[in-house]
Amino acid sequence: MVFVPFTGVDHHFQCVTFGAGLISTESIESYVWLLKAFLKAHGTQPTLVLSDQDPSMLQAVPMVFTESRHRLCMWHIMKKLPSKVYIRLSLPTCSITLIFGPAFTGWFGMFISNLKRLSPAGMTSYKHLGFKTTAG
Repeated sequence: MVFVPFTGVDHHFQCVTFGAGLISTESIESYVWLLKAFLKAHGTQPTLVLSDQDPSMLQAVPMVFTESRHRLCMWHIMKKLPSKVYIRLSLPTCSITLIFGPAFTGWFGMFISNLKRLSPAGMTSYKHLGFKTTAG
């Protein structure tokens, strides 16, 4: 089961959980169903949707929330980066070599293709929305 929280900002600029859902699979159909249920319950589309790099969610969000801006959370991306790139330090020559693991090529390709959707790391607020991050 996958837990999907819907968190936003209320009129006092406080983080609030508006809803949550459990889906059995991370498929496009499951996310579309959940997002439509959220839309039906709340009646309006969110201004901004922040998500990780889940490929199914990348396709489902614009299908349901046609008026929302969908951005990727840079915090999640930077958290995944160490597992995709390895560093080898050669002591005699003091040279550093970056070794890209097999999973890096596909992950980095998706990262580059979605570059315009990134939400900058360390960003502490979306001033036009009054939104503040909860991730460190």
